[in-house]
Amino acid sequence: MPEMANIAWLLQNLKPEFGPFVAQVTQSLRVDLQTYNWESLTANLLNEAKRLKVSKPSIQYVKNWKKNKPTAIFCKYCKLRGHTDNNCAFLHPEKAPKG
Repeated sequence: MPEMANIAWLLQNLKPEFGPFVAQVTQSLRVDLQTYNWESLTANLLNEAKRLKVSKPSIQYVKNWKKNKPTAIFCKYCKLRGHTDNNCAFLHPEKAPKG
């Protein structure tokens, strides 16, 4: 997965208290895409988390995610990410979430 996609995913999934940080990063990236790479972003994010005194599980999550970047799981049937055709609710209605 491209590094910029990983950065976008991370920024979109931060807690609301990181809003000003996300705004600053996205504004910087609009001006110059080379402003941040994965390492510099996560280092700045960890510093921001310390400043905000965010709970340790959130910080640990970022550290673990950096080590084990998610793979791009993709369904060939419905063309959506997050599952494979073996677990596709469109292809296998019995596997659809209840509700």
